[in-house]
Amino acid sequence: MSLQSIYEQDKERLVSSLSGKTRVEAVRVMEAELDRVLYEFNDSEDNERVRETANALIQTAKAGAGMIDTDGVTRIYGRTDYPGGDGSADGGRKGLPVIFWVLLALGLAGAVSFAAVFFYTQREAERTTAWYITAIAPFAAMALLFIAGLLARKQEIKKDEKLHAEVLVDPMKVYNHLLAVILVIDKQLEEARSLDTLRERQQERNSENGPDPAELTLLSQLLEDAYARRGSDDQAEEAISQIRFYLHRKQVDTIDWSEQEESGRHWFDMIPAYEAGTLRPALVRDGKLLKKGLASEGRRM
Repeated sequence: MSLQSIYEQDKERLVSSLSGKTRVEAVRVMEAELDRVLYEFNDSEDNERVRETANALIQTAKAGAGMIDTDGVTRIYGRTDYPGGDGSADGGRKGLPVIFWVLLALGLAGAVSFAAVFFYTQREAERTTAWYITAIAPFAAMALLFIAGLLARKQEIKKDEKLHAEVLVDPMKVYNHLLAVILVIDKQLEEARSLDTLRERQQERNSENGPDPAELTLLSQLLEDAYARRGSDDQAEEAISQIRFYLHRKQVDTIDWSEQEESGRHWFDMIPAYEAGTLRPALVRDGKLLKKGLASEGRRM
């Protein structure tokens, strides 16, 4: 099972978990997902070397999760700091400015003057000099009072508003970037698996080259001892047969001198003896001498 197959099974849940998350929150979600994928992978992988490689690569991916491009929607909002906090109803207002009082006084004065002129003209019945005052004064008074009221409404304390930008992640962008990382890790794991297989084959190939020198020496000595006992010990032939079979499985042939032509004399150390024959067989593999044998041509010293 590959990391990709494990990861893709969890697509819907992961995308849902990333929705509405900030970059910092998304990094934590990605790290948790990588841990989950690694756990399931190790649970199904038998190769110890591949598991170790997967663990190292996943830890590296977690360390670099913060560098993945996750930017999606940018949310801008304002935050206002309000002074005061004494709990009073007027905590949000300053004292009224002087211009407010001046305009208020002028407005009241205009209203009073209008009223005075109006009553005066009514009483004296003289409209020739005060008609314009009668016409203008009400409007002027209303305008001044209106401006004064506006100024009073605008004397709220200025709010210290600060704008903040918050970038939310794009869930699909995060999913696809993390998938690309996992695909790279899968490729490295496949190479590690192939390398491990190659090493196993190399070890098998090395083992097929026959026993190591120490084992060859031991087997050669056992054969020499068994050859020396063939005429007096019934078990010697059985021992020779078992050793020959073991060496044959290693693709090693046991060659007796009597079976060789003169061209094979270099496979044996020749010593004088009463009888001609093989004292210790030569060990040969694919025509290559592994261990010299011992033989006699039947000549005395």
